[in-house]
Amino acid sequence: MVDPSQSGQDDTKRAVVNRFVDPANPVVFTLSGQVHHEENKRLLSSADLGFIKDRVIVEVNFDQLDATKRDHVFSSTRDRAMEGEEYKHVRQALEDALDADPELNALDEYYHQKAREGGDSADQANEDLADLMNTFDIESNDIAGLEVPGGNAVKTDGGESGSGGDGDGGGPTDPYVPDPVDNLKPEPTWLEIANPAAERGGPVTVRQGGTFQLHLRLDAENHFDERDDVQWMPISSGTAAHALSRQNRRRLKNGHTYVVFSVDESVSVGSTGKIEIQLAWNGGSDTLTASTDVIVGEPIEQDSADNVSSGAVSPEVIPYEDNTGDNPFNFGEESVVRYIPREDDRDQVYVALFNEKIQPILDNVTRSENVLNRYTREYMAHLAFEATMEHYQEDDSEIDEEARNRYHNRSAVTLMQAIAKNVDPSTLA
Repeated sequence: MVDPSQSGQDDTKRAVVNRFVDPANPVVFTLSGQVHHEENKRLLSSADLGFIKDRVIVEVNFDQLDATKRDHVFSSTRDRAMEGEEYKHVRQALEDALDADPELNALDEYYHQKAREGGDSADQANEDLADLMNTFDIESNDIAGLEVPGGNAVKTDGGESGSGGDGDGGGPTDPYVPDPVDNLKPEPTWLEIANPAAERGGPVTVRQGGTFQLHLRLDAENHFDERDDVQWMPISSGTAAHALSRQNRRRLKNGHTYVVFSVDESVSVGSTGKIEIQLAWNGGSDTLTASTDVIVGEPIEQDSADNVSSGAVSPEVIPYEDNTGDNPFNFGEESVVRYIPREDDRDQVYVALFNEKIQPILDNVTRSENVLNRYTREYMAHLAFEATMEHYQEDDSEIDEEARNRYHNRSAVTLMQAIAKNVDPSTLA
């Protein structure tokens, strides 16, 4: 029904869906082919179908209900359901039917497992690890031996480890930690771009072939970021537009969030453009926008000796879902993390997601695929950061491997429990 190839029009999938339902309200009550009421995605989440709530449309057809009972469900204007006993009965019966449907449950489990197998979480964990290396001001020359070819983190303009006010990507500075926004609200009333250059009214410099963070400031409480109906949509224009690719977005904290972009290495230095961030919630009925000009600057200087970018370098994070067959771990279901140095390539950190204490927490994430990906990527990034710092400690070889694993096991459980409680892992001691 919503296949664009069958629609006869050159539309995106979302545009085709929009002709049938509001994507934020995919459960519809119909009468004689007309929609008389909509329910949002929380009903599907309540039926433990969080992983298909963005993939299904549910129609509740009232054509066979007699007129008297129908009048007890719909208002006289027929534009919404009356929230009386009859409506509550229908809604509960619908939730029970969805919860008991074997095909829907099988589909939900399929997408749950698909999300557990990785998706974008591994790539995002590598981005987060690079951010952590920058946030804590870890430089390649700060730690003996931390010279990993392939590291791609760079200094950014206005991020938590920005290179100062102008985003020139120079030498190490104190990490940039923004002041908390005052008077935070359940839903924001304003949104602005807080990169220093943008605040001065000038263009934000983005580095050819590098990455940069667009710093957003708004008056929303942290849990606003957890809502399923919240959408952050970056729109770029100008001669530099084709070169800007969104990578990920850092979680809202104290009124601040960061959208991370990569910059194509083939874009010409001096190219200009504009980035607009559109924030929408409540099915798109509430929106805020903010924009800034950008200009492409010279790439970050390379070390002529080994051609490695200056700034932080990080190993590659690799999730491990299965404890069967060959794997880098030694402690079975209690395995947590393993750092593997490589002489001629980028170091690797393997993170065990099959850990007997971690797996149940991940299995119980039924709210949505986005939430599961967030849990997984933040867990992997912070555990990998801990393992990386430990690997380069001078007395690392003196630590008993079993004792080290017990320490990591306790740390992993604390970390994952904190993430599940919506605590920012960066704040943990």
